[in-house]
Amino acid sequence: TERTLFTELGQWIGTPEYMSPEQAELTGLDVDTRSDVYSLGVVLYELLAGTPPFDSKHLRTAGFDEMRRRIREEEPPKPSTRVSSLGDASRTAAKRRRTDIQGLARTLRGDLDWIVMKAMEKDRTRRYGSPSDLAADGGRYLRHEPVAASPPSTIYRLHKFVRRHRAGVAAGLLVAAALLAGVVGTAMGVVKARSEAETAHQVSEVLAGLFTDLDPGAQMGQISSTTAMLDRGVERITSELAEQPLVQARLLETVGNAYRNLGRFEEARPPLEQALQLREANLGAIHAAVGDSCVSLGWLEYWTADYERARALFERAVTVYEQALGPDHWAVASSLGATGEVCWRTGVYSDARAAFERSLAILRATSMEDDPVVVNTTLPYALMLMSMADYEAAQPLLERGLALSEARFGPDHPTVGTLVAVLGRCFHETLRLDQSRPLFERAIEIHERAVGPDHPNLILPLTKLGMLDRRERKLESAGALLERALAIAERALGPDHPELIYVLEPYGHLLHKRGDVEDARAMLERALRIAEKHFGPVHLEVARAVEMLGFQSYLAGEYDEGLRQYGRALEIREEVFGAGHAASGWNLYDQACFLALAGEPAAALAALHRALECGWANHRIFEDDDFDSLRGNPDFDAILAEVRERL
Repeated sequence: TERTLFTELGQWIGTPEYMSPEQAELTGLDVDTRSDVYSLGVVLYELLAGTPPFDSKHLRTAGFDEMRRRIREEEPPKPSTRVSSLGDASRTAAKRRRTDIQGLARTLRGDLDWIVMKAMEKDRTRRYGSPSDLAADGGRYLRHEPVAASPPSTIYRLHKFVRRHRAGVAAGLLVAAALLAGVVGTAMGVVKARSEAETAHQVSEVLAGLFTDLDPGAQMGQISSTTAMLDRGVERITSELAEQPLVQARLLETVGNAYRNLGRFEEARPPLEQALQLREANLGAIHAAVGDSCVSLGWLEYWTADYERARALFERAVTVYEQALGPDHWAVASSLGATGEVCWRTGVYSDARAAFERSLAILRATSMEDDPVVVNTTLPYALMLMSMADYEAAQPLLERGLALSEARFGPDHPTVGTLVAVLGRCFHETLRLDQSRPLFERAIEIHERAVGPDHPNLILPLTKLGMLDRRERKLESAGALLERALAIAERALGPDHPELIYVLEPYGHLLHKRGDVEDARAMLERALRIAEKHFGPVHLEVARAVEMLGFQSYLAGEYDEGLRQYGRALEIREEVFGAGHAASGWNLYDQACFLALAGEPAAALAALHRALECGWANHRIFEDDDFDSLRGNPDFDAILAEVRERL
């Protein structure tokens, strides 16, 4: 109509950074919906990479014609390439997306790259036809379906190059006649390219064979299990990739880690050991991939309770990463976290604390405190602090790790399930029972859905939920939960793995409640034997097992025997942590209970004073009928007042 406004021929209207090539032509031709698609592609590029495809300052400082030329002819880098080359800006972009630079680049690489680049094609005929087509491809990506976008063919790119540089190509052809000697080098490049293509083909054939195992039609209606597919994978990787040792090592490590994460430890060992050997033989001793193999194998040794070998592998990984990647790389921090965990597990607290603190210092220095990789350190650090009765310091580490993991992996990831269970344990051990139960129930749901009903990850939440039911006198449901936890532990880890200690002790207590006194003592003595076998006579787990036996003596009214056992446990705790440590508070409190019941009020009050000196304070003392004989005693009343003030 007469009110329609047209862009005047030759008039520059629009924002250069978001302007399509046909708009930059200034002819007014071919400017339609696909120009809007181009601009939307630029917006999507900026949302994903944290920066527009063309640097604003660089673009706007060019002359008018040069600016138009760049928009029409220069191909911007893919988003995944751009985020890897911005320096501090890349780090900021990754941090805002709660990941690191490498993680952001991995996320963008592939489908997201090609969706953006298809929207921003210089050739408008190759763009999405409309914004709804672009939105549809985005939806396909989010649903993990094949996207319509795909990389342009080599012929297409060559055609574009020739059209853009006709004069240059003609001159190049003339010069090429004088460069026949380069044919030899080109031939070598072709041989290399063919070799790489053959490698890719071999890998794709192996993977295609594995996924065929999951096709009901190919299996005549019998779908292979995950572990059967892994078994088949090891066979094919070993036999079909023998001439590609590094590719073979990468796939063997992947399969070995899958076995380990499924709790199939014996099957995990051969592929993980072979992967390490292949990498050492082909890359030398100092290479990041060798460090990766050391970490993978170290976790296998950790879960099979060979703590000495696990620590050696983790420490070797630290050294390899330091030399291959630099002393401040996140991989160094992560492997230090693993080193700290095995040191804590074996009772070497000073070495554990040093490893944890150095790990966290590296992550702070590299601005990776907000990356879920920090959980590799904060989770075992929190567990160590809980073993030392420092729950106040442990809880924020667990809560922060949980928030980071939920943001990165979603609410149903196994890592999230583990953190939820350990946070529940923190609440349980500080008698916040109403807060702990929903956490244990959620952890069980996550792990059952993610890794199946028989995975070792279920041991902790099942055990703790059983302990809650026992406390509430729901003995039948408590027994079912603890029996299931013990069956999983024995099946997955073996009959004398240290992890069984955490189930045997509360199960023994439950059996005593049921009246099965002999079976209860047998359970607790088994826990003590396992602890002494793996950790020696002076270790926190030994002290706990001895205390559990002492508690059974208390329940049986054998106060002298209970005191003897608690005294031995206290000696161990003081040797590990030193006299007066917070971790000894509950031991002294229980001893005070025994002494009060045995008719020794002065000794009971002395034990309570020692508990207070350790920093102990808990509301249980106000309701504990073990101290009925002390109520009204001025000294006991003073102790109650002190506890009340602390609380």
